[in-house]
Amino acid sequence: MRVLTCFLILFYCLPVLSKSPLQEKYPHGLLTDDYGVLNEADLLYEINSAKATPYKIEEHQPAYQRWQCFETKKVLFKYPTWRDDYSDFGRGATLCDYSFEVNDDAGVHHLYVARRAKEVVDCRALFREWKKLRKDSEYTCILGEPGSYENKEKGWIWGKTKTKNGCISYFVGECDSEKKLKEYEKEK
Repeated sequence: MRVLTCFLILFYCLPVLSKSPLQEKYPHGLLTDDYGVLNEADLLYEINSAKATPYKIEEHQPAYQRWQCFETKKVLFKYPTWRDDYSDFGRGATLCDYSFEVNDDAGVHHLYVARRAKEVVDCRALFREWKKLRKDSEYTCILGEPGSYENKEKGWIWGKTKTKNGCISYFVGECDSEKKLKEYEKEK
């Protein structure tokens, strides 16, 4: 009975103690398991685009974006709206400020925020893309630039979100990491 108990404890704890191959290779670029959502090009492109060298990234290097993956059911997309009658040379617009929010298993609230406010039609379009992306996806990976950490809340500037269904990003074309990595290599 004692041997069986030890075996069961080891069986259930081993996945927690081991890291995925990508997390092992890029510990500062991938902070969690990738659950098969990311590939090496996703991590290499972010490292190279930050003009950093793999394996020599400082843990708290601010310009270096980091991936984290969470259970999709824990990821919440929000976009509060407000009316701005003074924007765009007096035309006025309904604006929004979107974010991806998630609480991790350690009780930290991660807040991935937009770089700037957008018109509400853009937030609605992004929300529709998010709904397609999360459908039937067990895990979601989010890329962000690290920001503040206070009172168990970690702030990030959102870069992109990826599931096995695809990817959405702030900058156009950023989801094709393999293509962007090849372009970067040609520029060197």
